[in-house]
Amino acid sequence: PSPEAGGAPHSDHSVSAVPPPCPLPHKTAKHMSCSMVECSLKEVWNSKGTLATAKCSLWKVSLGFQAGMGSAMLGNRDQKCSIGHFIADGHDQPAVATLEIRDRSVMRDSAHNKHVLPRLLPHPKAYRMAWSCTRGSKPCHVWEAVPPDDRFVALGMYATKQPEAPALSKLSCVPLSWCKPAAGAPRLVFQDKTGSLWQINSLGFYAATEGFLPPKGPFYDLRDELAQSDFKLLEADGKLMGELFDMR
Repeated sequence: PSPEAGGAPHSDHSVSAVPPPCPLPHKTAKHMSCSMVECSLKEVWNSKGTLATAKCSLWKVSLGFQAGMGSAMLGNRDQKCSIGHFIADGHDQPAVATLEIRDRSVMRDSAHNKHVLPRLLPHPKAYRMAWSCTRGSKPCHVWEAVPPDDRFVALGMYATKQPEAPALSKLSCVPLSWCKPAAGAPRLVFQDKTGSLWQINSLGFYAATEGFLPPKGPFYDLRDELAQSDFKLLEADGKLMGELFDMR
């Protein structure tokens, strides 16, 4: 049966957890960085046919192409991550950015990103359905991610067309230490008889509720310095890097 909104957490059959520490040479770690970069999007849902007054659409990052000089030249050196779905007022694609991890110790084809990403930006351990809308041209089911442990947070939610939870691998959590509390109260973007959608931070992410009251949070933004180009991972949180990697 389909899960009810706000019910017990559930997931696909693979349980995500932060993997144990692995070797990451310090000479490599000091050249690894993160940056917020422009990204291509794909529409997940829009409010056409819902009879709601406000127009709204939800969007996901398209990970098929890496920014910069392109994946054909860089291989997996620069890796974008989906850290939440975006909300837009109206049906036009919003101008947003997503998080990218960069291994500047190599010119292309990082041997370390495949170990860094699942530890530093781990997948959730489960999802909870937050809202379900079956009105309009296509159904929408919105999921709240449950982080793997208290060192990480989910910045945004994830929407699907089907009532089944998405794969855990579809979304990445971020270190809590990379974040700051979101400024201001959630902003109502869309509501109908089934519930409401609210923008919750400056990144363009949203939260869904079954009712019409604002979601409670807490909600987060990335720290201002992480918006800088090539912000060093060791400067973002050296202590956490020491917990996740053996950097001898």
